[in-house]
Amino acid sequence: MPVAGILAVGNPIGITLEDGGVTSVIDLVANANIEDGSFDVQLDDERIKVHVAVTDKERIEALRRRRGTGSEFSALFPGLYLHAITEALRHLPEYEYTRWAFTFRNTLDKCGYGNVDSELLRNDALKYAQQLMERPMGGFLAAALSSDEEEH
Repeated sequence: MPVAGILAVGNPIGITLEDGGVTSVIDLVANANIEDGSFDVQLDDERIKVHVAVTDKERIEALRRRRGTGSEFSALFPGLYLHAITEALRHLPEYEYTRWAFTFRNTLDKCGYGNVDSELLRNDALKYAQQLMERPMGGFLAAALSSDEEEH
């Protein structure tokens, strides 16, 4: 699992968010009411739920199984997971008693952001999400360029 990976696809599995050892608090959920290519983030449960179309979930699971063979899997981090983490950080105070919020607070503390006030966290959620995920766009670009070099 990539160090920045925090999404559990299918059955919940432990994935390290950063070296502090945070386990996943996000579930990918197949939802027939979601259009192909779209997703919805729900925060009102103990775990964050990312709802995707049924066919998209199948495709994501296929990417997850082949993650070592190219950049497709790493594209999920800036393309899907980053949005879920940003949304969660933006709404963290509203869900402070959930398991995912507790995990996020611990991760923020371990990364040196434990004293960031709620307003700053809300306003700069994207910035903090990218830092917590160790800049997922950079990971994607590195994987994409690496696979390009292997092909040539």
